[in-house]
Amino acid sequence: MFYRDFTQVKNYECNYNGFIEIKERDMKSKIKKGLKITLLVIVVFFTVVAVINTAPFDQELKPEVIELMRKPAYPEIKDNAYFALMGINAAENKNIIEVGNQLIQRHMANRNNNDDALNDSDYEEILGLNKNSVANWMNDYSPCQRRINFDCLTSQDNDIFKNIYSRQRFQLMLKRYQEIIGMKIYNNFSDWSLGTPFPPYGSLSRISDIHLTYLYRNDSSHEFLLNLNRDQKFWKNMLTNGTMVLDKMVAISKIKINISYLSEYIRKNKINDEDLLLINEMLIPLLTKQLNLSASFKNESRSMLLFNHSIEKEMTFYDNLFYQPNASSNYLYENTIKRQLYWCNLPMDEFIELRKSVKELQPASKLQLHYLYNFIGKTLLDYSAGASAVGDYVGRGFDTNNMIKMVQIQLQHKLSKNIGMTEMLSKQENSNPYDGKSFNFDNQNGILSFECLDTFKKCEIKINSD
Repeated sequence: MFYRDFTQVKNYECNYNGFIEIKERDMKSKIKKGLKITLLVIVVFFTVVAVINTAPFDQELKPEVIELMRKPAYPEIKDNAYFALMGINAAENKNIIEVGNQLIQRHMANRNNNDDALNDSDYEEILGLNKNSVANWMNDYSPCQRRINFDCLTSQDNDIFKNIYSRQRFQLMLKRYQEIIGMKIYNNFSDWSLGTPFPPYGSLSRISDIHLTYLYRNDSSHEFLLNLNRDQKFWKNMLTNGTMVLDKMVAISKIKINISYLSEYIRKNKINDEDLLLINEMLIPLLTKQLNLSASFKNESRSMLLFNHSIEKEMTFYDNLFYQPNASSNYLYENTIKRQLYWCNLPMDEFIELRKSVKELQPASKLQLHYLYNFIGKTLLDYSAGASAVGDYVGRGFDTNNMIKMVQIQLQHKLSKNIGMTEMLSKQENSNPYDGKSFNFDNQNGILSFECLDTFKKCEIKINSD
């Protein structure tokens, strides 16, 4: 009995051990099979991702993108202030409109030869001057720091202005400036690329500042206002008809500078009826079509969209194999351009509400699932574009109109005899349209202000004379 029982135990142990061994073999087999399946799934997944990122799987361009990429017509040349400005720095014996046109034609020729730029020799040949000769009329001139100075018309050294004004080259530039601001047409070259030369806005703006400051100090006040009004009309014309965002920003900046000049003039001078007509004309707010930047953003988007289709030439064969220009252009439109246009077309109150919560347009996060498709294109666009400053750009226009409103209040206060500034600001029609409240007023220093929508600017004027 004992022997039989022992045999059964031994047989049980053998059977149990064999069962364990079989189980272990089955488990190892299942693990290997699972690993093979997992590896196969991973290989299939990455193969599919790689395949769908190749050029044959590129998207069709959206109709909106096709429209944005349409080549614009070459601008008219005759009496066009754009070409005149492009050629303003030419030698004395040159026709500035012809020179401006030649610069753009040379740029187009260089671009067709894969050199998207104008080099120094191009400028010197067409302008007829070297770099040093172009800028020598501006020697000794430093622009007034308006963020900290309310008296730019009177605070700078008058001898410097007289010295610059007497130079032969400056007199030539002044003559050209007066010719340009009298032109009614401002029509940009819009077939823009990354290497397209910008108009020399700085030259025109500095001539304007020097001329207006000189007139204020050395001629009659009425002559100053006449020229300030002509200057303001030109920049408003550029603001209306300029097709680049930079046109708009330069025009806005110069309009605000002129408004600061006007504020200083009102503060320091008696206002007669003849002056009042000119002042009121300059205090007309900017129109909705002047404030809307959507056409400029559309125009400038063309160069970036075209860049997406030309970047393949700069890539290696393997990069090019996985780059999808159409998908990249569609992504750029949806992720950036469309959002820029949305901001540009918002009414002021809706823009202000959005501006409170969103300071800038951020690129999409790279952690999103859709980056599995067209990863190279999306990464390049996010890396190169970054956050857009469209909120600041749009805000500058609204800020300019609010600056104009403050100068209107300043003029009312100047002409009224019995109304103090606090009472003036309490009137509903004089409230800040941004929030319906009174503008900020520092009675001790006589400074009227509001918080700019453009986060990098300062919006204030001085009401009282020292």
